[in-house]
Amino acid sequence: MPVDPPAEPGRPGWLAAIRDAYVVLLPIMLFGVVAVLLGNFPIPAGRQWLDAHFGAGWSQTMDVAVQATWGVLGLALALTIAAMLARRLPGSAVQDPVPPIWAAISALVNFTLCASAAGPVTLQSFGQGSMLMGIVVGLATPLLLQRLADLRAMRRLAIGYDSDPVFYHATRLTLPMVLLGLGTKAVAELVASIPGPDLGRLAGLQAWLAPTLDADWLLAPLLVIANQILWFFGVHGGKVLDAYLGFFCTPAGAPRVPGLVPRPLLENFVYLGGSGATLGLLIAMSLVARGGQNRRLAQLSWLPALFNVNELLIFGLPLVLNPRFVLPFLLVPVLLTLPPLVALHAGWMTLLPVYVPWTTPVLLSGWLLTGSWVGVALQLFGLLVSTLVYLPFVRRNEAECRQQRVADFHDASAVI
Repeated sequence: MPVDPPAEPGRPGWLAAIRDAYVVLLPIMLFGVVAVLLGNFPIPAGRQWLDAHFGAGWSQTMDVAVQATWGVLGLALALTIAAMLARRLPGSAVQDPVPPIWAAISALVNFTLCASAAGPVTLQSFGQGSMLMGIVVGLATPLLLQRLADLRAMRRLAIGYDSDPVFYHATRLTLPMVLLGLGTKAVAELVASIPGPDLGRLAGLQAWLAPTLDADWLLAPLLVIANQILWFFGVHGGKVLDAYLGFFCTPAGAPRVPGLVPRPLLENFVYLGGSGATLGLLIAMSLVARGGQNRRLAQLSWLPALFNVNELLIFGLPLVLNPRFVLPFLLVPVLLTLPPLVALHAGWMTLLPVYVPWTTPVLLSGWLLTGSWVGVALQLFGLLVSTLVYLPFVRRNEAECRQQRVADFHDASAVI
């Protein structure tokens, strides 16, 4: 079994720990993907079949499954990152390294303490909306716990190592974990007390632009880039924007309001395959990756991606905190806002006031939303643009992965 090497001096392996944590969590992410697809199945005939075979309450069961998987991703990420980073940290000159299980337990406590600073702790505190907090807590906990454990004053409860290794680590880490938890709570309360910006004032932007320019020309790219930046850092952009900037969008199924961004335009012509327009990325991966992990990931991602569920790519490739794909992930959706806006304002396309579920496959959603071939053509054009933009980045990533596999093979051969 391969063993993780300790981090090099000055390089604690943060990005590697985050990457490994997302890989570890892929099973529950895949479970969540299945639950989301079944609970939001867009084809009426399919929903009727599910009702007939599983009863009318099957969608509520799927909601529970989503809550049990995606609904705890923030907490799971904190624990897993803490354990992965603890495995990579070298021991100090005076103490052994912190075992991963104690790093994870400390991260569990610290995450809950951070969540409590925002109000009562509920199931909503642990889900996708708290993934950035999970990353921060997961990274900080083992580093700070190691520093505290190295202090002589923190070793007063420690029993000799010759007694029992488990009991030894439990006693030597008790005071550091308590002190770290108290410090985490104090910092979290301080951060929570800082007043946030009054985003409601941005509502006047629409009225200010109205005399010279339809506000959606500016608002649509701004909302899209904000969504992508949030997703890049592991935060569910859609939920955050709905909570704080939702007044800039018309809801799905509602008639178009001049100056506001039609939500169906973003969901069906910009986020093709999910945030980041990752259906184009998936096509590029299928064209370039001839083997290895990325080829298998692309094969697993096709079915959910057809229904605009892309968490396997977001967290499995991953796209979160991945500098290799940051440029296309941020910019491709911004580029895709222009064609549908041009078609809408030129009168070439009309958005019908019909509700199209967000899981409706690309091309079918374009037809249902516009009632014409123009919607389908725009989606095909968006797929072509996104694929062409992602293609060189996928090729470079594949080349780097092949080089890494060759280097790993030579290293293994040298050991043998």
